[in-house]
Amino acid sequence: MTVDLQKPCRSAKNTVDVASTGQGLSHTSGWVQSFGAVIALTPDSIIGYYSANLHDFIDSRNPIKPGTHLSAILSPAGWATMQRTLHKLRNSKLPQRHYGIELCDGGRLLDMAARMSGDNIVIDIEHHMPQQHIVVSESLQPAIDSIRQAATIDMKCQQAV
Repeated sequence: MTVDLQKPCRSAKNTVDVASTGQGLSHTSGWVQSFGAVIALTPDSIIGYYSANLHDFIDSRNPIKPGTHLSAILSPAGWATMQRTLHKLRNSKLPQRHYGIELCDGGRLLDMAARMSGDNIVIDIEHHMPQQHIVVSESLQPAIDSIRQAATIDMKCQQAV
């Protein structure tokens, strides 16, 4: 099913939580932002749900539709990256993030975050912006410097807040 993902997606058996803020790249209060797309996978990497704008991010030679195995819409290298990511995700249950990866042929670089939602996997995708990490790092550096300069653990904790 293609959905706009303005609320959690539901299937007969499972609820896929696409609204958890802070977990993905493109969520704000449960809405999928126009700069990102979302795919929800079953435990065996079958596409269950996806945002209507996924085609803006994934250039697949095969149709993107529910019931399709994820490997069918990614390049061999993209699928290999995704397999490693899903393996780490299943073992650690911690969100996995990649920046500047190529999931399909054609050279388009994407940023990706994958997380568990019950037994399902939710993948957030955005277009890669190479300079974005520099802006984030520059904005955090004063806070990091302040924490480093604090003399005691208590002072470091106060600076961090």
